[in-house]
Amino acid sequence: MPVIRITMGKKNNVEMKKMLIEKLTSVAVEVTKAPTSVFTVFIEEVEHENMGIGGQPVIKVIMGKANVGMKKMLIEKLTSAAVEVTKAPASVFTVLIEELENDNMGVGGQTLAEIHHNK
Repeated sequence: MPVIRITMGKKNNVEMKKMLIEKLTSVAVEVTKAPTSVFTVFIEEVEHENMGIGGQPVIKVIMGKANVGMKKMLIEKLTSAAVEVTKAPASVFTVLIEELENDNMGVGGQTLAEIHHNK
């Protein structure tokens, strides 16, 4: 049940937000090889004065443990997808990855550890 949360300033149109959700999900599926159905994307719009990292967009991924290569690829591809959709420069995006143990998250009443074990 990986979660992608992007926090950004207000004034974004619905079509751009929809495209951003689709692109970020697509990148996460490509990199992790997990099915689309397990990803949740949240866009949180806040007033610019309420932004935490220099007033710039933050993409936070909450997921199970991943290797360094996968994390590097996620950071690169999520940033590229956000740039493509928003037309903002890559330098304004911060990507944070929070890793949880597979028994600390679940889908459909099962932990990810159970889901992986039952495959």
